Amino acid sequence: MLIYICDDSRADQLRLVHNIESYAKEKGAAVTVKLFSSADALLREYETSTEKPAVIFLDIYMDGTNGMDAAERLIELGMENGLVFTTSSEIHAVKAFSIGADGYLHKPFTHDDFVRAMKRFSRLFEESRRYITVMQGREEVNIYLNTLRFAESVGHSTVLHTSGGEVRVYLPLSSFFGQLEGEPDFLMCGRSYIANLSTVESFDADAGNVRRGGAPEAAQRPRQSLPGDPRCGADRGRGSRRPGALHERRLRRVPLKADNLRGA
Repeated sequence: MLIYICDDSRADQLRLVHNIESYAKEKGAAVTVKLFSSADALLREYETSTEKPAVIFLDIYMDGTNGMDAAERLIELGMENGLVFTTSSEIHAVKAFSIGADGYLHKPFTHDDFVRAMKRFSRLFEESRRYITVMQGREEVNIYLNTLRFAESVGHSTVLHTSGGEVRVYLPLSSFFGQLEGEPDFLMCGRSYIANLSTVESFDADAGNVRRGGAPEAAQRPRQSLPGDPRCGADRGRGSRRPGALHERRLRRVPLKADNLRGA
């Protein structure tokens, strides 16, 4: 899902990026954001690009072409919906909606204001949700990544631990590498786990538990502490390495790469 942000204030651009990324992560959606500091640059990109944005956040007060004139030009170019104005003034609200705007964010806005403005685009974010596909019997099932806590190698199968329960797939853990490669929240833990760092709080290697949101659940054959957990300590029997150094070493040593998954 492609999103444009057009604002001549770098601080306002970054504030919008933060809100978009937080909202997309909550929804499990994949988004790409392009930034423009002028309406003229945005219009040139829109006219020449084959991939059109689903949503455009457009400031009104900018040098050169202002946001209102840019919106009218975008409509002439065929943009039917997806316009959200972001401005420090409320005086343009009536005109904004009269030309077909889907939202009007008055600066400074809160994240709650942003979420309310995004309700019109809930279907777009739903369609952009990231998932992996598994076979259950003869049926393909989508497992959305924001519901997948970790994947565990158990014998000749893989158990996917999701927010809705466990899904067992009779495939090796390595078979999921292709679908998860490039997902920044997913890392290998030893050779038996792929963990979603955004949902798993910690591994307890001694007790054999995976902790999520304060509620432990049993995990089989834990190998080591979860990369990314600030409480990671040295493995048993390996001496007393500094926790921070061990944590950094593990993050470098076990990215989600094909070589790490062979034989899993």
